[in-house]
Amino acid sequence: QLSTTIGPAPAGLAIKHWGLSAAFGIDALSFLGPVLALLWLPDQAHQLVAPAGSTPRGMLTSIAQGLRYVVNDRPLRLLFLVAAGLNLCVAGPLTVGLAAMANSRFGSAAAYGVLLSCFEGGALAGMLLAGGVRLRSHRGWSLTALTFSTGLTLCGLAVVYRFLAVAVLLIVMGLGSGFVNIQIMSWVQSRVTQEMLGRLMSVLMFSAVS
Repeated sequence: QLSTTIGPAPAGLAIKHWGLSAAFGIDALSFLGPVLALLWLPDQAHQLVAPAGSTPRGMLTSIAQGLRYVVNDRPLRLLFLVAAGLNLCVAGPLTVGLAAMANSRFGSAAAYGVLLSCFEGGALAGMLLAGGVRLRSHRGWSLTALTFSTGLTLCGLAVVYRFLAVAVLLIVMGLGSGFVNIQIMSWVQSRVTQEMLGRLMSVLMFSAVS
C-alpha cells in the first residue's frame, strides 16, 4: 500500500518530463527487485504434512467449497454481493474517471499521479486507523455510514474543479475505503473456520475485482 502511495506521483512527473516510454522503462526496471528477492528463496521448500485422514483436494474443488460456504451463509453472501457492487460502482469509475479528469480539467499526467497518490495515501491512513479501532457494537451501521459517505464524496468529484479540493476529497475517500476494507476483512476472518479462511478470502478478492 505504501508503494502505491509513493509511486504514482513520480510516475506522473516522469511521463510529463520524459514521456510515456521512459516511464514504462523505469517501471520495467523496478521488477528487478522482486526478481532478486526470488533468487534468495531456498532451493527446496519445506514439505507440508497433511493431517491424518485428510484427502487431497484439487483447486477447483476448493473454489467450489468456498463458494458453497458463502452461498449458505446469509451475512457473508450479502457482504460479498455488496463488495462486488461497491467495486463496480466506485472502484471502476474512480480508476477511469481520475484519468479522464486529469486530462480534461488539469491536462497533466503529473496531476493524475498526484491524485492517485492522494487516494492511496488516504487508504493507507484508513488501514492504519482501522488497525487500532475495534467496532464492538453497531459494526454494520457504522460501516454502512462510512461507505455511504464515500459514495457522496465520489459524487462531489463531479462538481469540484479546483485541484486542491479534488485532492482533499480523494484523501477522504481513501481514508473511508481503507478503514472499511480492513474492518470487513477482519470480520470475515473472525467469522469463518481456519480451514476455510483461504478459500473465503479468495472469493472475497474475486468479488472485489469482478
